Amino acid sequence: GGKITTYRKLAEHAVNKLCEVFSDAGDAWTKQVPLPGGEFASKQQLTDELNQAFPWLSDKQVQRFVRQYGKLCYVFLQGKSSVSELGQDFGSGMHQAEVDYLIEHEWARTLEDVIWRRTKQGLRLSEAQKANLEQYIVEKVSTMTSQISDSVSDVKAVS
Repeated sequence: GGKITTYRKLAEHAVNKLCEVFSDAGDAWTKQVPLPGGEFASKQQLTDELNQAFPWLSDKQVQRFVRQYGKLCYVFLQGKSSVSELGQDFGSGMHQAEVDYLIEHEWARTLEDVIWRRTKQGLRLSEAQKANLEQYIVEKVSTMTSQISDSVSDVKAVS
């Protein structure tokens, strides 16, 4: 296993230690449960499924989506019928729909979050592509933050 397996084992060990103190708590249960997006029989099965559903994706994109997102890639692929519908191309097969997913669902807030902590695309993007992506992320996060702030103000005004 990799980092995720190690983190899971460490977390389960910590939970089991807590169970010694909190007798009502149940034992760790995550070992037998797939991680989010991991509800598929095999990588090949999901690869075939994605190739069938989205024949316009490149083989590299499909393989990366299977590896990085599993079935969660459907969140940003569903309803799309062409690469152009994925939005702006930031390079190396990374498009706006994927970046939006990372921001909206995986709490990515910075360029480093997107290209190193979530995707490792930093290995493939040029400095110009990184700068372009960073500008997009800053604008997207700023817009979201502003919308949240406006919503909070609206709630306070009603209260």
